[in-house]
Amino acid sequence: MNLDLTQYNTGSNGRIRFTFAAAESVGSFGVAFYYPGSYGACFVGTNLEETSFTVDFPFDQFGSTDIDWGDITTILFEFDAGLGYVLGAPNLAVTDIEVINYNTTSFPPPTYTCTYVP
Repeated sequence: MNLDLTQYNTGSNGRIRFTFAAAESVGSFGVAFYYPGSYGACFVGTNLEETSFTVDFPFDQFGSTDIDWGDITTILFEFDAGLGYVLGAPNLAVTDIEVINYNTTSFPPPTYTCTYVP
């Protein structure tokens, strides 16, 4: 992939945003950025939502200051099932995925924001 995200991440203030039309159940949604030699990941729990909501993943919350944002080899999006699901994930509808520049004001503000927990 060799994706270069440095233009979005000056000062580690960039972020990737997901917009959902709805989700069926509580779950954990995560993103991992892989780069040569390692990766950085961040997860956030979501609640039952019947209306549109957004989830932001700030680049400075991926647990490593060593991420090579200039050479992202793989991006993994993972939605783990919440209670009541043995296999698979709940129904959901993603309407938008965007990388937001560090100096862009986001509107609307995110419903959920990933925070790194060591």
